[in-house]
Amino acid sequence: MHYSDSPIRFVNDEQLNLQIDRPLSNVVSVIDNWVDTVVFTSIRRFKADEEFGFSFWDNEFIAMNLVDFNHGADFKIVKRKNNREEKVQMSRAGIRQCERSVRDSILYYIPYLKNLEVEVQLSMEKNKFSRRGENSKYVVRVLVKGRLTYNEFVGTREGEYQREVEFFMDPFLNNK
Repeated sequence: MHYSDSPIRFVNDEQLNLQIDRPLSNVVSVIDNWVDTVVFTSIRRFKADEEFGFSFWDNEFIAMNLVDFNHGADFKIVKRKNNREEKVQMSRAGIRQCERSVRDSILYYIPYLKNLEVEVQLSMEKNKFSRRGENSKYVVRVLVKGRLTYNEFVGTREGEYQREVEFFMDPFLNNK
């Protein structure tokens, strides 16, 4: 398991007391860190750019159906007592909006990553990660694929790029 690393490294220097070293030797890890930062930042939390982040966090504490979310349905039809059909919002940010928020943030801040594809999926891994035989939490997977272009200043070379970020959430979703 890998954790996000800071793209900078602090090096002790006797004269300066502290020196910051910015190694660009591993550009892919720097891009991985940007992707992680986008995924774990809620929209409107980064004051310099309020569109930066992952709109999935707008869905916290909203009951929604996993299957419907994964297939792009943001509303469900509910019949009321008077036989009137009504649309009820299941999520504030549907799957397409979640994917678009990640894609737009990455494209803006990492311009040398082209042909970007983002896929967001929710699942429930029953008993897979639990030691006590209880249901595990929901798994949110964000897959980012693209193509790196040559950039002499940044140090990137032509090639494929792929990063999968997955994390667990408490089961706040309605799985009917």
